Amino acid sequence: MDVSRAISYSLIIGVLVSASLMAAGSAMLFARGGGDGYALSQLASPSSPVNSGRMGIREVLAGLASLDGVSLIFLGIMVLIATPIVRVLLLVVQFAGERNRLYLALSAIVLVNMLIAILVLPPIVHRRARPILSDPLGARARAGRRALGVPAGRGRVARTSRRSIFRDFPRLRRAPLPNR
Repeated sequence: MDVSRAISYSLIIGVLVSASLMAAGSAMLFARGGGDGYALSQLASPSSPVNSGRMGIREVLAGLASLDGVSLIFLGIMVLIATPIVRVLLLVVQFAGERNRLYLALSAIVLVNMLIAILVLPPIVHRRARPILSDPLGARARAGRRALGVPAGRGRVARTSRRSIFRDFPRLRRAPLPNR
């Protein structure tokens, strides 16, 4: 098979393999009532402890040995992420074989950018990430409201009308329109 045919099939095969792995993992989760030591209700929760920050390649491979559904789903996601990388790598091989320097250089730049974005940047961003405030109207928000002259409330959210917004924020009041 030539490289151009491999390039055309790489996306189709990658998506089909990825979808198959994720479907098999989902079926295992439902059949077993959960996976990776978590109940199905915990996995479906928006604040689920199972996320990509916790599941690395080693954990996925260890979970595959026990046919864990969560590990199969993560492997499907990894295959889906690897699909465009394989496609660009095949383009680099094709352009090198054709001795097309311009497109070889462009494809190599794209490949390096993708690898940096996947392998180098996540640990840097994760290390510098600030924790999310558990109180959305915490001290910083209350200080900002005081600076704008908004009276302190009792922590409840009141129904807001246009009139109350202009009363609370005097700077937003409309100036009278000039006579024409």
